[in-house]
Amino acid sequence: MKKRKDIKPISGILDTLRSELRVDENIELHASVRDWESIVGPRLSAHTKPLHIKNRILFVNAEGAVWQQEILFAKRQIIMRVNDRLGRNHVREVRFSN
Repeated sequence: MKKRKDIKPISGILDTLRSELRVDENIELHASVRDWESIVGPRLSAHTKPLHIKNRILFVNAEGAVWQQEILFAKRQIIMRVNDRLGRNHVREVRFSN
């Protein structure tokens, strides 16, 4: 039986798909903010939550302007702690989203 050259192994297709979708990077980024309380502390974590990271920006939901202000005060420290968990400087900004 003659082998067809246009048939690719499924593992190669999955590796290409993982790379194109940046699956490993997304898992790593989300894991870095999974324990939000250890990053911002119990008081702030009770009123805020990380939503996602996109284009090196961490999007956070806050329960109003007071808690947004608290995040802004702690922004440098939050970025530093998230980047420490990642082992590299990936997050460069924190913004608010609903």
